[in-house]
Amino acid sequence: MKSQALIHERVVRRQQFEDAALLADNAAKEQIQLGRTDQRVLPAIRAESRLVEKCLAIETAALEQAGVLALAQITGMGETGTRINDQPLVTLQLHIEGPGIAPFDSQDRVIASVTRLGNLTNRKLVVLVDPATRQYQIDWERSALINGLVPATFTISEDNRTYDLRGQTGALMEILQILKANGIGMNNMIDLRSNPVARQQVQAIVRRAAAQQAPAGPGPAPTHGAPPSPPQYPAMAPEPSTSQRLQELETLRATGAVSEQEYNAKRAQILSDL
Repeated sequence: MKSQALIHERVVRRQQFEDAALLADNAAKEQIQLGRTDQRVLPAIRAESRLVEKCLAIETAALEQAGVLALAQITGMGETGTRINDQPLVTLQLHIEGPGIAPFDSQDRVIASVTRLGNLTNRKLVVLVDPATRQYQIDWERSALINGLVPATFTISEDNRTYDLRGQTGALMEILQILKANGIGMNNMIDLRSNPVARQQVQAIVRRAAAQQAPAGPGPAPTHGAPPSPPQYPAMAPEPSTSQRLQELETLRATGAVSEQEYNAKRAQILSDL
């Protein structure tokens, strides 16, 4: 019980600690650029950054072990007026749902870096949630999979076929849950031949998803091994209104998260959907 309480305490402190450290680091660097701080403080700043990274790694490992995967829908986005290392810090309004978790709403602050823009504009994120405390952490790598930013292809040699599950959020979340339960990390290519049970479960989900994607087409019969009651992930919320999408785009433009060219292209795309 003590170790579980310690995990909860660490997770509660994580966001506050991360925000404070990033803001302090940013402020110190600005002072140096203005010539108000001795350059000798840079090693101390770098040491602090390394300490932050180490602490966050500990927190992430604890949450990876105790938390469950859930889906967070981005229901709103706003600017904070703060930049960290020339990247805007934005606020996100989130609605979080997942198996075994009562749905709840939350607000988070994240750095809108270039590598995160695809996840932010797709309006959905994978989060690791502690069911006991509702503390959570955004998993950008897993989010990239469900948002189609990395390939979502699965090859089944028995079928002599490669399946593309891009856009199938529910099936991909099920697969991510199986990988997590078996301690299998997200790599560019995952080979499950060394884990027959996980391999069979993933194959069953892939075949089921493919059959639902094209119910009228021929395909291999489902094999045994699918979970009798797969975890239920929420359906995506209705698409935001045009005005809301334009407002969020204006936020990204105002914070400098998107260039003028990207802004114009995205704005034209939104207006073309009318």
